[in-house]
Amino acid sequence: MADKVYKSMSFANPDLPGYDIIQKISVALGLAGVLVMMLACLDIQNIMTPGYLTSSLLLISVGVILFSWRTFLVKHEGIRNDGIWQRSLTNRGLWGWILGVLVTIFYVLLYWFPALIGLSGSGNTGLVAFFDPLSMLLKGTPASQWFVYGVLYTVAIIIFGIRFIWKYRHNRYQVFRTCSVMFFQLGFAFLIPEFLQKLNYPYNDMKNMWPLNYYFFDEWNIKALLGSGSPGFWMLVLGVLMIFIISPVLTYLYGKR
Repeated sequence: MADKVYKSMSFANPDLPGYDIIQKISVALGLAGVLVMMLACLDIQNIMTPGYLTSSLLLISVGVILFSWRTFLVKHEGIRNDGIWQRSLTNRGLWGWILGVLVTIFYVLLYWFPALIGLSGSGNTGLVAFFDPLSMLLKGTPASQWFVYGVLYTVAIIIFGIRFIWKYRHNRYQVFRTCSVMFFQLGFAFLIPEFLQKLNYPYNDMKNMWPLNYYFFDEWNIKALLGSGSPGFWMLVLGVLMIFIISPVLTYLYGKR
C-alpha cells in the first residue's frame, strides 16, 4: 500500500474542514430567510405579510443556531477557530469582499438614502414596509429605516450571542458577558424604547448615554423629554447620572471590558 505524503509538518489537520449534511441544511435555511427578505426589497405584495416576516426571521435564526450547534456542541469544550484562515469568507477572499460591500451599501442606504429601501411618508414600500406589521404591533406606527435596523441588529445579537456562548462555554466570564449584552440589547435597547413610543413617550435607550447618544443634549431632544411630563424629566435625570456618576463608578469598580 502506497503511503500518503503530507507536505505539511503540522500536527494539526492541514486540510480545510468540510461541512456535514446538517451544516449544509442550516446554511440553506438561513439563505432561504435572506431570500425572502430580498424579495421584500422588490416590493412583491404577496409576501408583505406578518407570516412571511416571521418566517424570514425564523429561517435566519434557525439556520445560524443549527449551524452553531453542529459546529461547537458536538465537539469538546475549547476555542474552535478551525479553517478561518482558509475560507474565503473569513480570510479576505471573494465572498468576504462581497459581504463587506453589501453591508456597506446597506449602511449607506440606511443613513443617506432610506427612500431606496422603502421609507415614505405617504406609505412605506419594499423592505421598510415588510417590517410594518411588527412595528404596528410594538408601537402602533409604521416602521422606519431605524426600526428595520433595530430588529435586524437585535436578531443578530441574539442568534450570534447563542453561537458565542456555545463556542466559549468553557469560559464563565465570556458566557456572562454575552448574556448581559443579549439582555440589554433586547430589553433596554429595543423593546423598552418601542413600548415607550406606544405610550406616547419619547424614544429613549436608557443605557445609551452621551457621547454615544450624541444628540442627548441637543435642544430638540431636551424639549421632547421635558415636554413629556414626569417620565421624560426622569429620563433626562437618568441620562445625566449615567454620564457623571453611574458610568464612572462602574468603570472604577469593574473596568471597561
